[in-house]
Amino acid sequence: AAYGADYLARNNVRDFAQIANSIPNVRAPDGLNGISNVSIRGISSPSRGGAGVEQPVGTYLDQVFAGNSVLGSQIFDIQQVEVVRGPQGTLFGRNTAAGAISFTSARPSLDLEGYVESEVGNYALRSIKGAVSIPVVDDKLAVRIAGTHLERDGYIRRLSGGTLGIKNDDAVRVSVVAKPIDELKITIIGSYADEKGSQPLALFISGPPSFTLGNTGRVRAGDVNDFGFSQTNVGSLTGIIDYQLGRYTISSITGYRSLESSGIFDEDQTTQDIFTSRTGKLDVPDKGEQFSQELRVSSPTGGIFDFTTGLYYYSLQEQASTISSYGTVLTGILVDAGEIPPSFARFQTSERRRSTVKSYAWYGQGNIHLSDNL
Repeated sequence: AAYGADYLARNNVRDFAQIANSIPNVRAPDGLNGISNVSIRGISSPSRGGAGVEQPVGTYLDQVFAGNSVLGSQIFDIQQVEVVRGPQGTLFGRNTAAGAISFTSARPSLDLEGYVESEVGNYALRSIKGAVSIPVVDDKLAVRIAGTHLERDGYIRRLSGGTLGIKNDDAVRVSVVAKPIDELKITIIGSYADEKGSQPLALFISGPPSFTLGNTGRVRAGDVNDFGFSQTNVGSLTGIIDYQLGRYTISSITGYRSLESSGIFDEDQTTQDIFTSRTGKLDVPDKGEQFSQELRVSSPTGGIFDFTTGLYYYSLQEQASTISSYGTVLTGILVDAGEIPPSFARFQTSERRRSTVKSYAWYGQGNIHLSDNL
């Protein structure tokens, strides 16, 4: 399944979940979690979390694999989105048992062109996005700069004041394409994104008045005792070199991505002081760094035999921490049960994780065309 820039713009697509449910055999969450829990052909692993754990649906940005720990959620100035059903063990070989999602950003054009789009809506929605392509040297060098800003109040009314589910996202991307000679094309893409938001509520059920959950008429409403937030910063740099050697294409794809994130979450999502978690620290956020290098050779098509083969290297380093705070409601139950002394008004547990992944691969795939039908 493939979607081009015209379709994405016409339908105002901002995250993958907006198109996922129109693709056969593909399901996605409501967009709050980006594309980390997508299932293809019923295969997903939403319970597999933590540092170093990746999902069976691989995500690729400009031909570079992006693990969950270094993946942002914003989609802007995209040339096309492709969904390839799995298993994809060869050409999309890293953790793609269920399939792969491939995003390709818009490339610089050889003509001066650009666009700006602005949007306003309810819940104080304000957004602006745009791009401009600038030819620097005729038929030799061009630059494209794209950016987006989106802010919105939460769509859930907090009964004690304010809203939940606030978004404030910014991102920018710079792409450079150079063709010093006809056989050589060099593409360099750099991007940075800053995403902030407050915790949304997943529960809208009727409960005891002290828990203040539920719907008030047509308005989603709820409350928490700890106003959660999250912040994520994602940076990436991609280099793609394509060289035409006779009828064969030799490609080098180099990718680097980094992510820092931190947040506070009211896990019980009620006004009671039960369970709060913090991921990362304000001064030491969770971090992930990824590097990959691919060398690929592709033969011409149209003959009786064609092939693609290459070498691949991938490394990922992560560090993450979680502090879980158990409040007075839970500790009161444990005190009454005699499990902890009465002096424990609340207590905390902490967890720190580090992981390193290194992967080396050779891959190859060939096709023999015996006839038009076989």
